[in-house]
Amino acid sequence: MLRAQFTYTASSRPGPFDTSAGWKVTAVSGGSSVREDVVRRAARNVGGFVPPPLPELASRADVDALPHCLRLDPLEDGEPLTCLSHIVAAGPDYSGRPNLFAHGLVVSDGGLTDERGNPVRPADLWDADLWLRPLGTRAAEESRPDGDLRAVRPGPLDDAAFSSFTRAHPDQLGLVLAAVERFVVDRAALVVVGDASFGSAATWLHLVGRLLLPASAWRLPFSTYERLRDARGAAAWPFAVVGVPATDAAAAAALPGRSFTVLRDDERPVQPARDRWTLHDGTALAAGPWARLAETVITSDFLSVVADQVDELAARVGDSTLDRPLWALGAAVLLDEDLAEFLGAAAAEVVTENWPTQLEAEDVVGQLLDGVGRHAPSGAAAVDRILQSAQADPHSPMAQRARVRPVVEALASPAALQRLGHTLPERLDVSPAGRAELDRAVAGALLRVPEAHDPVRALLAVASVMDGAVSPDGDRQAAVDLARELLVPRLLDPAADPARSGWRPVPPWLWSELVPVLAATPQLEYGRELPGRNLSPATHEWLGSRSLPAGPLDPTALRGTGPVEWERAAYRIFVRRADDVTPLERAAAFLRTVYCVAVNEGTAMDRWAGRAAEDVYKRPPLDLRTALVLMEVLPRDVAFATTLASVLQRSPAGPDTRTAVERLYDRETVPGTLEKLFERHSRAARPVEAPATAALRTVPGAVLVAAPPATPAAPGDVLVTAPKQLHPVVVAAKASPVRSAWARVAEALLRVDVRVLPMQGLDRSVWAKTMPWGDGWALLDAGVTDPGTRTKLAANLVCRGARARLWPRDDWAATWLIEAGEDRHTTWAETIAGRLLVTGDPRMDVVALVRVATEQAPRMPLTASPDSSRREDTWRDDALTWARRLAARPTSPRS
Repeated sequence: MLRAQFTYTASSRPGPFDTSAGWKVTAVSGGSSVREDVVRRAARNVGGFVPPPLPELASRADVDALPHCLRLDPLEDGEPLTCLSHIVAAGPDYSGRPNLFAHGLVVSDGGLTDERGNPVRPADLWDADLWLRPLGTRAAEESRPDGDLRAVRPGPLDDAAFSSFTRAHPDQLGLVLAAVERFVVDRAALVVVGDASFGSAATWLHLVGRLLLPASAWRLPFSTYERLRDARGAAAWPFAVVGVPATDAAAAAALPGRSFTVLRDDERPVQPARDRWTLHDGTALAAGPWARLAETVITSDFLSVVADQVDELAARVGDSTLDRPLWALGAAVLLDEDLAEFLGAAAAEVVTENWPTQLEAEDVVGQLLDGVGRHAPSGAAAVDRILQSAQADPHSPMAQRARVRPVVEALASPAALQRLGHTLPERLDVSPAGRAELDRAVAGALLRVPEAHDPVRALLAVASVMDGAVSPDGDRQAAVDLARELLVPRLLDPAADPARSGWRPVPPWLWSELVPVLAATPQLEYGRELPGRNLSPATHEWLGSRSLPAGPLDPTALRGTGPVEWERAAYRIFVRRADDVTPLERAAAFLRTVYCVAVNEGTAMDRWAGRAAEDVYKRPPLDLRTALVLMEVLPRDVAFATTLASVLQRSPAGPDTRTAVERLYDRETVPGTLEKLFERHSRAARPVEAPATAALRTVPGAVLVAAPPATPAAPGDVLVTAPKQLHPVVVAAKASPVRSAWARVAEALLRVDVRVLPMQGLDRSVWAKTMPWGDGWALLDAGVTDPGTRTKLAANLVCRGARARLWPRDDWAATWLIEAGEDRHTTWAETIAGRLLVTGDPRMDVVALVRVATEQAPRMPLTASPDSSRREDTWRDDALTWARRLAARPTSPRS
């Protein structure tokens, strides 16, 4: 892109930057986006031009025939700018001395284009009509660049002109190409010496530019005309190609061959062997892979085809390959199938030797690596060499591909999968494009996992290269399904030794999917072996820190643990006997012991907590703060009074112990043998009245309702959670001689929270089959009118009816709850829930939804025992969510 133009000459008139007479920038066009110092630096590069003397009474043709200079200078200014200058003799200046005139273009990254948008290389502008060539003092001072210049028109150089030129310069092509390759590698310039060297240098540059990407051609410095006094002056040249007049031939002959390739424009070079030359001082020059391929392309009349392919390649890769300009020729050949058949081996060598580490076009990378693999004599070794060279820059796209390629190859066969686990890093960081290639390989590898010698080892190797956040959902689900089928049974094997089997660590994303599956297995859910021994010690060690409870001990954190976390914590305490066990780990091990068939089989439930505390809290013993957390998390059917009593015996009475006693009273019935101990830690004996948050009272109409609470609303306002909440109503019913008095009890029992079943501490007569449950339902339906209360009751009865189906012996109301209701095709629990949520016919679709909710839990299959409180909490929360949604749409119960 053209950023600015400027003119430079000797002038007595003021310029844009200087007002005094002398050499200066006389005009700038479009330079608002280019700083002044950049333009000044670009102009200083042209000041060394020595104008050739003009003949007397020179005509325009005489002036145009004089040597002139086209010069390219890269400008380092934080962005890739270059200056292309055209310098000519301009006759005498204002003081009568020989003058020059320079017209410069400041070009940004990407170069220039012609009117059709095709890329234009700098040497293509040799003798182009865009250059200003004034003659005389006034013309030089008044010439101004065209501010409307956007596209340029190339000069007269074309294929026909080049063919004529090479015939006039026999045997020079190979040396020129070898010299350009040597400059890219060793910074040794090509010096063309002769009377017409300026034109010859431009022609050679035009040819070389066609074999380079446009961006690379605009970064290859040159000058078609420079005077040379001695070797010291040439040492400062930055040029790849430079033209020197014949008058300076002696100075050129003194240049060292190791740093300069001197070519006499009118002489054949000395070539003792194919692709080898002897330079002016006896130094040998050999053609490299690029020069040999370039000469073959040109002499075989493939130049136009390759040049077009290079331009197409430029549109795909941009300027990402500036570090390796010679790469494009080999890439262009390999990307053309016909050329690759003829020149593929030579092109593969060029690509291998000159691979650009910053190449970002993933499609080009893939095509070229495939081409190198097919056409190079040792294709696999050449590809490996390319990938190894990319490791120098770990953030480059090729470094990403280098990391991915061996993994992709290993995923291609079951046998390679076996070896893959030993070579992978713990985490594979790849670019999005590399991840896409990896995902394609993973999808195929997952299909081959069952065929591997050790499918679990192969599965873990594949899963370790997947990303739980970005891998395709289908691949992640396939890996999870394989893990459920293959890995879970092996983990439960008491003889499993994952490390010895060579298994890689299970990725965190996969482990999080397996934890619920493991937690639902009878071995971990019920604890068939002693705590910490339901998984083999080798499996525990292989798992490392996965599923180890971490964080402070509080009810929320402890509720977030499950059978897997309990088992992992129990292993550290009972088997490994670690000395850095955290309070949360110890509490999780306590729950493992409570819910362990191997420990508690044949033991009364009221002894489970005490026995677990004795095993887990030996040293140090259980403290009051931890006991409060355990008591809050344990389900109410697991008695905690004896355990708390042991703690209180070691604790002085105070506000904390009084709070603990009050919470215990709210939770369960205290054995009489412990009453005195608890009274000592409480200001008064155990209260017999109902708690303020759920106090029950009898109102006219024999309808049992909740009294206004003194504290914010809680589940107890709707659901009965403790036997003492029923005692006043039961006492009143027993004192009444009429059967209808028990209807109030039945109404209250319909409110019992499913999580506290069975309700211990109540007289068995309360659960008599002769109780008028239907009358209780009628009282409940007539007395509870608050929509929120009805919704909560409906959700509870959905769970209650489901539980009564699964475990009828645990609910003495089961006989009535699950028998046919009024409409004969739903149970009473379903009928009640439907009527609480909507009005009208209970046989509408809401009943079907109730049945679905009662027959299959929303998130987990109902395979837990009645005391599996964590699962029932989840079940009840889902039922409550369902009931609220349904209650919000009474006119359209379909969901």
